[in-house]
Amino acid sequence: MNSLSTFRATALLCGTIIGAGVLGIPYVISQVGFIPGFFIIIIIGLAMMMLNLFLGEIVLRTPGNHQLPGYAERYLGKTGKKLMMFSMVFGIYGALIAYIIGSGQALATVFGLSSITFSIAFFVVASSIIYIGLKTIAKSEVFFITTVFLIFSGLFLYSIFSGKFNLANLATINLKNIFLPYGVVLFAFIGTAAIPEMKEYLSHDKKKLKKTIIIGSLIPLFAYLLFTFAVLGITGAKTTEIATIGLGESFGKFILIIGNLFAALAMFTSMIIKLKIFGLGV
Repeated sequence: MNSLSTFRATALLCGTIIGAGVLGIPYVISQVGFIPGFFIIIIIGLAMMMLNLFLGEIVLRTPGNHQLPGYAERYLGKTGKKLMMFSMVFGIYGALIAYIIGSGQALATVFGLSSITFSIAFFVVASSIIYIGLKTIAKSEVFFITTVFLIFSGLFLYSIFSGKFNLANLATINLKNIFLPYGVVLFAFIGTAAIPEMKEYLSHDKKKLKKTIIIGSLIPLFAYLLFTFAVLGITGAKTTEIATIGLGESFGKFILIIGNLFAALAMFTSMIIKLKIFGLGV
């Protein structure tokens, strides 16, 4: 039971981190080159892991259950709470809008119906899961994040062994754009909002919070490195702003469909936690 709880808590963090951002990483890394991009992803990924650990320490040492604005108010006063609320409202609501629109477009590409229809359905399904409660969220995150990684693994292996993978595409370096990837990569690693939820879920074994934070932060890091490696090896300088579009152009409609399913599920897992934070499913 303890190991299952740890796995589900880890899935909460992984699911929150891995969202729409992963689709943009290969493009921005292609603008600077895979070698410097490799170190950019590692540095930002480890920095965000440390931030998650710092927040985890605060969450464990603070009595009661709070969201990020509550912790900001306790340690930084009302001004800190207002700043955190401002940051979360604009940051998370902006991400929610992107997820709803992006998922609708991705699913419309797969199934051929209106993107608005799928956007509404996407929101309704995610909200319904939130309404049932945190334990259901954790269980659903395990299912969806497992599905995401299965699709991701299939895309990665297919790309590597397709015969179109070219190591020469990874050799390009353009240091003039060295600062270009930081915004997209940083956005792709944001998952701090899940930490209070993880503490709440692990209420009977809070000592495992540190372990789950480390694992849940490192899994996206390695996933982003492998995904970028595979995409750049195939599309190189022609990498598209949304990575799955470029893969679809290289491999055909089937991979485009699989890629869009991967994108929709990745956005779904991240959206669930963001909806839970603001209680939009209640």
